Amino acid sequence: MILLIFLLYILFATTFTISKTIIEYAHPIFIIGIRMTISGFILISFKILQHKINLKFIKNYILYIIIIALFHIYLSYNLEFIALQYLTSSNVALMYSISPFITAILSYFIFNEKLSYMQYIGLFIGFLGLSINVYIPNITNNNTNLHITLSKYNIILFLSIISSIIGWMLIKNIIQHKQSSPIIINGVAMLIGGILSLITYFYYNLSKPLTYNYNININTFIIHLILLIIIANIICLNLYSFLLKKTSATFLSLAGYTCPLFTAIFSYIWLNEYISQYFILSFIIIIIGVYIFNKN
Repeated sequence: MILLIFLLYILFATTFTISKTIIEYAHPIFIIGIRMTISGFILISFKILQHKINLKFIKNYILYIIIIALFHIYLSYNLEFIALQYLTSSNVALMYSISPFITAILSYFIFNEKLSYMQYIGLFIGFLGLSINVYIPNITNNNTNLHITLSKYNIILFLSIISSIIGWMLIKNIIQHKQSSPIIINGVAMLIGGILSLITYFYYNLSKPLTYNYNININTFIIHLILLIIIANIICLNLYSFLLKKTSATFLSLAGYTCPLFTAIFSYIWLNEYISQYFILSFIIIIIGVYIFNKN
């Protein structure tokens, strides 16, 4: 079981590297549109073939599912890929490691869930670790323009993470109270989010010429797109759901902190991305913060 857990996060790590590569070949919003539309169609078709899709449920909760699609797919993935154009894949993976902290903060304001004294300390340490990797390299470079640019796209990525967490909260809520399959919810949300992304892309493309230059290579684009769909949207989604039923959610969450490390290794090998001392220091401090946060 432990081997499967680490395989899950190794596969997750490869998706950051693949995503960083594929945005060289097409606009981020177009990539998300194609990827999610195809993925949603595959998941829905799979459930139809199993005769396990409840059309009445989808009809009754279509507005709720649309909201899930907006946060869980449309906003979270499009914002992430836009930010990924200007940030390294390892830094994007590292920022996602603060998800438990953001979840706790949102739960505090939305569900009035209280935090303990030690959890506040863990939160502080976690965000301190993240700030080391985000801000110190820019300050030491003495490059004002670089600092502003990176800060801008870090904020976009931060909004992407918040959207993703809200989406998962909504999914968890509807699954717990309505006893629906997460695959059906994800499939319909992906299809809706993908179609909305394609509409956004074509509207933007027709109304305002794109200024970003892409190295068009249709074969390379298709190969990376297929890899993303198979690994992220099919294998990881189902493997995560399987492991969540077989092991502790806390342990599964903690094991996820190996993902930025795996991503950094893959990015160094395949993308030649530099792993700075700030990344390593930030990673260690965030892990300490997470440990203190979950120790309570």
